Amino acid sequence: MTPTQDRYDDPDIPTLTVRVPAYHQATTDLAEPSSNPLTPASNDPSYPEAVLRAALQAAIEDAVDDALDEAIAHLRARLQARLPTIVAQVLRQTRPG
Repeated sequence: MTPTQDRYDDPDIPTLTVRVPAYHQATTDLAEPSSNPLTPASNDPSYPEAVLRAALQAAIEDAVDDALDEAIAHLRARLQARLPTIVAQVLRQTRPG
């Protein structure tokens, strides 16, 4: 790699971002939605499979994290609601002394 070569131009390194063209080029391209680099078509062959796999994995991990957060909140609320009953039951079953 030469000092002037942009390290992001290496086609062997998959990235999850799309390079935004210069401002003057982007403003003319926004008039044509199909050429907008920020909204690629899903069947666009210019995106390497590794990039698509990484993006899919990240989206699935986010969905799993959200589902886990919801499940934990539900479990916590359920246990907190049952806690007084559990404490009362344990106190009844435990002999003093």
